[in-house]
Amino acid sequence: MNRKLRAGVVCACLVLTETLAFAAVPISVFPNPVQFGTIPQNSTSNYVSVFVTNTTINPVVISNMTITGANSAEFAFPLWTCVGTISANQSCQMYMTFTPQTMGSITATLSITITGVTGAVNIPLQGTGGNPIPVVTSLSPPSVYVNSANTKITINGSGFLPSTTVSLQTFNNNNPVLSTTFVSANQITAVVPASALSNQGEISLIVSNPQPGGGTWSTSLQVIGTDPSIGGVTPSSIVAGTPSETILINGQKFHERSPGTVEWRKHSHDFHQFFTASSAAHNREP
Repeated sequence: MNRKLRAGVVCACLVLTETLAFAAVPISVFPNPVQFGTIPQNSTSNYVSVFVTNTTINPVVISNMTITGANSAEFAFPLWTCVGTISANQSCQMYMTFTPQTMGSITATLSITITGVTGAVNIPLQGTGGNPIPVVTSLSPPSVYVNSANTKITINGSGFLPSTTVSLQTFNNNNPVLSTTFVSANQITAVVPASALSNQGEISLIVSNPQPGGGTWSTSLQVIGTDPSIGGVTPSSIVAGTPSETILINGQKFHERSPGTVEWRKHSHDFHQFFTASSAAHNREP
């Protein structure tokens, strides 16, 4: 009877040892959890490295990797996964990204299936959607006459917030904030001061959303010359056949730094000559 009892004890130990061997998880994952920090809404994070390590002396086969949970679509494998065989004591490196569609805390799960192991290995994925980066698609009006008074500009685009600001970019990077009004997520207005409209050319406007997340978008407003007008021409007429003659055009709103053009036309009936002048820098919308 003693021999039978000893045999029974040995058999029980063998079964217990085999059960523990199958229950052990043969991999480790780093980092765990996988954290992406705060990313602007609708923007994609930088790659985050994820290492899957075989912690045993035998090869491990990863048969599947998926992202599960209500927010699974906001996390991704941009390049490859570690599906396949990982040799003993070796690691596989892969990358993941996070693209929040909403603001606030967002979670999902990295689910790893291992051949011979019952149940998947689940790794938490964590990130936060921050303020979006503003996007500018157009300005209305797209241009303003030089020496205009304070002018309200409508800025169209996306990702605007009640906290969005518009700044005037300056050479000394002082960048004063303009009076900005939130209209909707797709539109804001800003008042450009007369002092910024004293010279022709481009002025840069910086549209900014604050942290967390957030960012900036730069756009340009054109400052153009006003329409010229002709008060008189000297001489007022020229005899047909006269050699080249210099003509003096008197008027208003001619600009030295933006040379105008003078167009010569001939009337189709009485051959009367006349002139029109326009500013080459003027490009007003109809």
